[in-house]
Amino acid sequence: MYENPLKAPLFKSLIDIAQNTVNSDNDLQGKIWPATIETYDGFMAIVNIEISSVNNYPQIEVPVLRSEYIRLPIQKGCRGFLIPLAVNIDHIIGMGLTAPTDTAGFNLGNMAFLPIASQLDPKTDKDILVIYGEDQGVKIQSKDGKTFVYIKKNSIEIDGDVTLKKNITINGDVDIKGTLTVGNIEFKSHQHENGNQGQPTGGVIG
Repeated sequence: MYENPLKAPLFKSLIDIAQNTVNSDNDLQGKIWPATIETYDGFMAIVNIEISSVNNYPQIEVPVLRSEYIRLPIQKGCRGFLIPLAVNIDHIIGMGLTAPTDTAGFNLGNMAFLPIASQLDPKTDKDILVIYGEDQGVKIQSKDGKTFVYIKKNSIEIDGDVTLKKNITINGDVDIKGTLTVGNIEFKSHQHENGNQGQPTGGVIG
């Protein structure tokens, strides 16, 4: 006589897994849950669901909610929320071609991660807009990346033409590698009048 498969350990484990998945979907449907980042590739993230439950929620891969124009340096451990989506959005985020129907049911894959600030973040002046990155700093650039302002840990690098319309105060040395033009005259070729003779002294000795 064959053993009842429902009593067999393998089948029972499979049933438990299936039931746990159903419970997870039902529990998460239409709800916002806290989560932390496990890994991030610059677009998609694998997150941990940070709730205490009898259900063993799996890590899930979700897109990170952000603007096209601001790329966040998301790190392992960053905090945020999982936002439930009524349908799959692969066609919106460039991972699919076909729009979903409005009858699609909820599943764990239809969620997105929204980063949130924490009381544990570095303290800043509440009246000042503060932007900072991780070890590599902050970079503001043109769409093609050829013109940029790069704020590093101990320096600032600018690649592109710069126009300053107000006064400049420099407290430190100035090292010029190229040509310095003052009043449309190249600095190394400008002339002085000799106080006694009224004759030019020639170019600056470089």
